[in-house]
Amino acid sequence: ASCLAGLALLPALPFMRRRPVEGPRWPARLFLHAGLSLAVGATHTLLMWGVRSALFPLLGWGPYDYGDMRFRFPMEYLKQAAVYVLVYGLVRFVAWLRRSRESELRASDLSRQLTEARLAALKRQLEPHFLFNALNTVSAFVREDPARAEAMIGHLSAFLRETLRHADAVEVPLGRELEFLSSWLEIMKARFEDRLDVTVDVPPEALGAL
Repeated sequence: ASCLAGLALLPALPFMRRRPVEGPRWPARLFLHAGLSLAVGATHTLLMWGVRSALFPLLGWGPYDYGDMRFRFPMEYLKQAAVYVLVYGLVRFVAWLRRSRESELRASDLSRQLTEARLAALKRQLEPHFLFNALNTVSAFVREDPARAEAMIGHLSAFLRETLRHADAVEVPLGRELEFLSSWLEIMKARFEDRLDVTVDVPPEALGAL
């Protein structure tokens, strides 16, 4: 009979999940939970009385005397309020576990997306087509102009070093970005020679901007 009467608590479970006693509106929600616990307690007591009153004669135990209901309601409510608080705590604990799990999944997904974005950015910077063209240009200058080939190798080395060094950076100073760009431009100038003319005009006060 007690387990059957305990079903009175089931309709309160969704309310416990959706209306936690927290946030700026916690006093109002506390008042609502107090009212709901009174309703659950009264329903539980009435179910207890009804189920036992029906079962006792059927089982041959005679009529069931639940006592004076004026006193039974407050007596039973003391236990029912404790059960309500316990169940509320379990519901909130399960909700906390679910939120923690979802947060971990979101963090894992964001980390995966960030890693993919970094790899994609690195792939764009280290475009194989660009590397092959740069190496072919170096190869062409090795015999004709060794000094120029050596300079290109230096620029290519600086370009690759800066690319790998700052692959994880989200923001870098403009001055550093221009240094990185200058290595790339020197390689492109060596490839296209007089066909490429670049002018960089940046005020000194902007070099520290991210």
